[in-house]
Parts: sequence; structure tokens; C-alpha cells
Amino acid sequence: MPDNATDRPLVTFTLFAYNHEKYIRKAVEGAFTQTYEQLEIILSDDCSSDQTFEIIKEMAEAYDGPHRVVLNANPKNLGIGLHVNKLMGLSQGEIIVGAAGDDISHPDRVEKIVNEFLTKQERPFSVWSSAQYIDEQGNELNQEFKKPSKSQTDTSIVRNFYPVIGATHAWDRRVFDFFGPLMPSIVFEDNAISFRSYLLGDIAFIDEELVDYRTHTKNLTNFTKISNSVELYFRAATRIRWAIVGVDQRMRDLEFAINELGSIPRDQDLMRTELATLKRKMTSRLEIYKSFPNISLRSLSKGLGDILIMKAFVRSAIKITLKKLKL
Repeated sequence: MPDNATDRPLVTFTLFAYNHEKYIRKAVEGAFTQTYEQLEIILSDDCSSDQTFEIIKEMAEAYDGPHRVVLNANPKNLGIGLHVNKLMGLSQGEIIVGAAGDDISHPDRVEKIVNEFLTKQERPFSVWSSAQYIDEQGNELNQEFKKPSKSQTDTSIVRNFYPVIGATHAWDRRVFDFFGPLMPSIVFEDNAISFRSYLLGDIAFIDEELVDYRTHTKNLTNFTKISNSVELYFRAATRIRWAIVGVDQRMRDLEFAINELGSIPRDQDLMRTELATLKRKMTSRLEIYKSFPNISLRSLSKGLGDILIMKAFVRSAIKITLKKLKL
């Protein structure tokens, strides 16, 4: 690892914000207090309808610290995929550290991420870490962060058994130099980028809590506590649509890597099969979730053996029964 701080790579800390006015101050403070010296910070708002950008702008103008700060406001909402692509174009860093406007990065987060990139014998293409769950008010939650197994396999990566969490994710710029922009409709950018990293090399995990990861009802993936069953399955169907786009992205990137490199250090046939199977399962689930609470026997028969579909069927049956009893 280089001894001189000036020899260390330039890192871009990208803060993605959208309607985060309740949380954005803490997120920006987390960016500004990073101890790593060779750092540019991009504060980017995706056309929020609240005061998120005004708060970011105020804080950026008042900042007099050592880091270079870039302010970006998208004139229209791009969504996650296009937002990531835009910031990759704006960034100059060799390593990109991702952050969301509702989470808080610890001051040593970038420092420890860079050390992980530079000290590995084989430099990884993605690095992520553990996190502390917090609630809307910033109180610590007694919720265990799901950590990866010590040995990653082609199957575990494809099926996201231990998914890289975007709130703690950083990646090497070469991932985008090789694969190019993400598909515009991508929502789960962490899965897409980490899969690209796995095709090129390794993914490293830091078993330290470097982020306060906020959980609230407006999280894209945190809607399981919604009490209205119809709304719950509407949101679940939306999430499955996003996941299917993610599978399409991974299929595309797998074939691109094979065509460009000739071969990859992975079982490409296994990965093709796993991805195709995953897409079929997700398509079946989508059909179930869209029809809730009136699940057809045809849809159910297609989903036999899928525990999530069977749960949906049981909930649907209970819902219909309760409705009839009320009548």
C-alpha cells in the first residue's frame, strides 16, 4: 500500500438524494466529515419535490473543509439507473463510494474502504461493509445486518443469497469503463454493479459498521409492515418488476463479458441456467402478486414449490374468507 497520502487514489463520494429533507443534513454531514484526504464529494438531488436540494445547496455553500464538493440538481427525475449513470459521468475518482440521502456514513468509512481496495493481494472490484440499522429518528435498532458467507459461489451471487447492500457499497471505476452505463430502468443498482464486479474479479466485505442504515416505510425495499394487504402486494409486484429488470441486466452483462473477454473466471453455463430459472420464478410471482387477492388455480399450479407464492395464496384465501364472513 502506498505510504504517501498523495499517492493514494482519488475517491468520489456520491450522495444520491431524492425527497430526503428529513434526513439529508445528517447524510451530508457524514460526507463532509470523511477523514480520507483525496476525496471529491458529489451531492446530487434527483429533482426532489421537497426541500432536499435547498438544504444540500445551503450546506455546500457553507462548507469550508478540505474536500472538493460538486453540486448537482437533475432538472427532471431520472430514477436510480440514469442517476447512477449521470454521476459516473460527473465523477473523477478511481474508486466510487455510494451513499443515500437517508443514511449516515461514519467519518472513517472512505478511509477503511480504500484500505480494503489497496491491501488485498488481488484488488477487488467491489467493497462493502456491515451497517447499524437506525429508525426514522436515528435511534439504533436491534436488527442484525445480514453478512455474506465466507465463500461466495456463482449460485449465491446469481441468486443474491447475500446481496451487496448499496448503502455500504463502493466500486472500482473500471467496472463502468468495461461494461458501460446501466440500463435506464435499473432500480437495484447495488445488485447490478456488484454482479459486474464479480464477473471481473472479487468482491470484498469489511466486517465493521461503517454506515448508519436508516429503515422507514418509504424505503424502496422496506414495505413488509404495510397493513393493507392489497397495497402490500401491489408494492411487492412493483418490486418484482424491478427485480426482473435486474436479472435482464445481469444476463446482458454476463454475455457481454463472455464476448469481450472470451472467457471469464466463472462457470458461465451455470450462471446462464441460474439466471434463466430466476427469471421464470420471478415472472410467476409477478403474476400472483398482480392478481392478489383473487389468485387463480392456474397461477397457483405454476408456482407450486415456491414458498413465497404459497404464502401469497394462503394470505389471499384468508382475505377472501374474511370478506365473505363480513358479508
